[in-house]
Amino acid sequence: MPDVLSSPTAARNAAPIAEILKRVLSPSDLALEIASGSDEHAVRSARALPTVRSASTTTQAGK
Repeated sequence: MPDVLSSPTAARNAAPIAEILKRVLSPSDLALEIASGSDEHAVRSARALPTVRSASTTTQAGK
């Protein structure tokens, strides 16, 4: 069993969250995810918005 946190809720909410972020963020913005737990939203958002710099408070380096 992998030592990775995974949340069905995070997976289900990823697309709607990415769509909202696409509307409200500029390509050069910075997005900070606070207390994300599994980092799933940060990872999925970074993939959906590759020009937006992103970071999470639960990781050492931004994605």
